[in-house]
Amino acid sequence: MPAPVREALKLKPGQDSIHYEILPGGQVFMCRLGDEQEDHTMNAFLRFLDADIQNNPQKTRPFNIQQGKKLVAGMDVNIDDEIGDDE
Repeated sequence: MPAPVREALKLKPGQDSIHYEILPGGQVFMCRLGDEQEDHTMNAFLRFLDADIQNNPQKTRPFNIQQGKKLVAGMDVNIDDEIGDDE
């Protein structure tokens, strides 16, 4: 890996690892592992959900598997499949 790339990612030889993705058109996205960006929207939603469950525990109900089956009726669903970033 070229030195300018190592420096930009602040990589320490033998200590840090990278994650990379090859994008359409041959471009490569690369980042240092452990540098995931915080998802502020998801964090806000989880805080909202936590507060709602704490303040209104009577609204929390078990998931009805029959309703779940109706939701996916006619769909090809494999719960072991990974969910990609574009889904």
